[in-house]
Amino acid sequence: MIMYNNKLYLLSSEGSVFCWDPKLEFLEKIADYHNEDSSIYVFEKIIVIANKIFLFPSLGEDIVILYLDTKYMEIYKEYPKKFRYFNLGRSKYYGYCSDNEFCYFAMRSANFMMKIRKSDGKIYWIKPSPLNPLELLKTHKKYYGLLFDEPFFSIQTLLRYLNSNCLEQSIRTKLLSGDKIWEQIKRQEMC
Repeated sequence: MIMYNNKLYLLSSEGSVFCWDPKLEFLEKIADYHNEDSSIYVFEKIIVIANKIFLFPSLGEDIVILYLDTKYMEIYKEYPKKFRYFNLGRSKYYGYCSDNEFCYFAMRSANFMMKIRKSDGKIYWIKPSPLNPLELLKTHKKYYGLLFDEPFFSIQTLLRYLNSNCLEQSIRTKLLSGDKIWEQIKRQEMC
């Protein structure tokens, strides 16, 4: 539900959009988007920008745009080439923040961040640039201490970080020896 031009717009999970005029105390269904599989929770959130209502998917896949002037609805199709959703079983766009020019939507279940320009409702996609593993470890250490989680950082990355930042030579030699032992164990398992 969102307020725009002194009217309240409400979204049902199936894709119906209602407009509540508080002065007239009148609720009107202004649009209805039907999905072939009505058993899934299709939509989660709406936002109104530049006289367009954007319907954001929950367990559905499509962003739908409702033009308030004409009540025409269309499925948004201009995703980046490598865009994809991760099937996490949760809303794909939950919450947003904004500045004077844009509304920003996090990558909650996608591999791109989205922003919508307030003046005209144009959607832009932003691909994040990941840090290299050593920079990521430095950032991680700064905020969380030196915690090590192997699915995110390889043992070699951790050793390179420790070697270049904070270990005495004797400890470095022991860790590198341990790394050599581990490599031999892995080679023996392959045979």
